[in-house]
Amino acid sequence: MGGERAVRRRVLIATAILADLLVVSVVASTPAAAADSTPPSTPKNLHVTSSSTSEVDLAWNASSDNVAVTAYLVIRDGHRIARVNAPKTTYADTSVDANKSYTYRVRARDAAGNRSKVSRRVVVTTSDQVVVAAAGDVACDPSDPNYHGGTGTSTACRQLSTSNLLVNGGFDAVLALGDLQYNSGSLDDFNQVYDPTWGRVKSITYPIVGNHEYGQSNAEDYFTYFGSRAGPVGKGYYSFDLGSWHIVAINSECDQVGGCGTGSSRGCRATPAPTTGCSRSVRSTSTRTRTASRTRSSG
Repeated sequence: MGGERAVRRRVLIATAILADLLVVSVVASTPAAAADSTPPSTPKNLHVTSSSTSEVDLAWNASSDNVAVTAYLVIRDGHRIARVNAPKTTYADTSVDANKSYTYRVRARDAAGNRSKVSRRVVVTTSDQVVVAAAGDVACDPSDPNYHGGTGTSTACRQLSTSNLLVNGGFDAVLALGDLQYNSGSLDDFNQVYDPTWGRVKSITYPIVGNHEYGQSNAEDYFTYFGSRAGPVGKGYYSFDLGSWHIVAINSECDQVGGCGTGSSRGCRATPAPTTGCSRSVRSTSTRTRTASRTRSSG
């Protein structure tokens, strides 16, 4: 009896080993071609949809693949600068400089890591021209009888209508020239009225503080709302480059910043490279300079 059990045990073990060997044999005999080695097709029709002094927008036709395209690699001047996840076939390059030429190509990639051939090249030269919108006295106090929930009237509280001209208007910058939020520049009012209108172009806005912003102590809510875009907190004056221009934003609320005369702290510090003695408040490191300020209004 014991001998029969031993025989059965050996037969079972041998059967299990044989089954394992068959599995290994099947796996080993699977063709290597089962792994995806087919690259996607080359992206076609790479082209520039728009360009400015600071941005180049690209688009191309979708590639095809035996499984699926997962991403596109954007190459500028021979170096990969971005990965765009499929099915998106557009890219905005915001790291360009004005008046400079760039060469772009695109290639597709699938989940297995296969890459297509690079697309045809497209060469674009960014503009040296800038388009700017500028205005002040912008957003009504929400308690103004002409506010009407933000829509305003045909002649008053036009912050929504004017902001519609700015959104997708192709501007390189918006100069917001003071008295941006009535009546006292509170953060609540900025968030309620200015933000859903002119705030839609906040990322390209260069603001200037007005007397109504000083309705809050040291215009602190204005500086809180705009953050670094408003320049150093408590000062309200700064300068920046825009294309080939150097722009100086001046705080004309003189009594709030220690005066506006020759030799004042505001005049001396408005630009990175002031002139000796501040007899002139601007020295530009660019080829052209413009000064942006505002006339103080009474309301």
